[in-house]
Amino acid sequence: PERMMLNRLKITLSALGYLEYTPQLEKYSLGTGVLALSHSYMKSHDVVTIARPLMRELAQYTESAVMLGAADGLRMVLLEVCPGDNTFQLKLEPGARVPHGSTALGRADLAVRPEHVFRQRLVELEQECLPGYWPKIRTGIVRAREDYENLGFCFSLGDWNPDVFAVGVPMASADRSRVLAFNCSGRVSVMTREKLLRDFGPKLVALRNSVYEMTEGRF
Repeated sequence: PERMMLNRLKITLSALGYLEYTPQLEKYSLGTGVLALSHSYMKSHDVVTIARPLMRELAQYTESAVMLGAADGLRMVLLEVCPGDNTFQLKLEPGARVPHGSTALGRADLAVRPEHVFRQRLVELEQECLPGYWPKIRTGIVRAREDYENLGFCFSLGDWNPDVFAVGVPMASADRSRVLAFNCSGRVSVMTREKLLRDFGPKLVALRNSVYEMTEGRF
């Protein structure tokens, strides 16, 4: 009975476009309907609606890409992407998933997690990481947590993409049940560490604070 129910569920999800079956591999994969569903969710999401105009303003000021994301396992899924410079293309759109350990977005998420959750994430990320890469990634994550405690934001200075410098800021809900993160990513020639530290980082914190106040921490 359970097998029959599972098969019926697969057929239903396939009919809706949420699953696609590949005969050669005899496997199911996510269909385009999932992407459409996620776009509908993101469009109606209060945080995205509230944050979008503020993100666009900061993107134009910094001539960079300002993003909003949420953790999805050991990745960050992008909820919104606002480009501030048409010549700077990261080729990332809402729904894309980026690494947790090497991006400013993922490090910001990790930085605000409770100690026991943070330690567990480190274990999980190490297990997933390719041999030889973990020491550098772990150092970046730990430093980002320290930077967040001392500065209120954290960095990824060419760690994910050698041509990109970024700053990230977490936003935890009032009941601490959910964490979102903002980041500001741009080409190295524009996003110097000093500029991130003195200007763009504090402005990203101000953006986060504004969104938090407008949502009253409920998201």
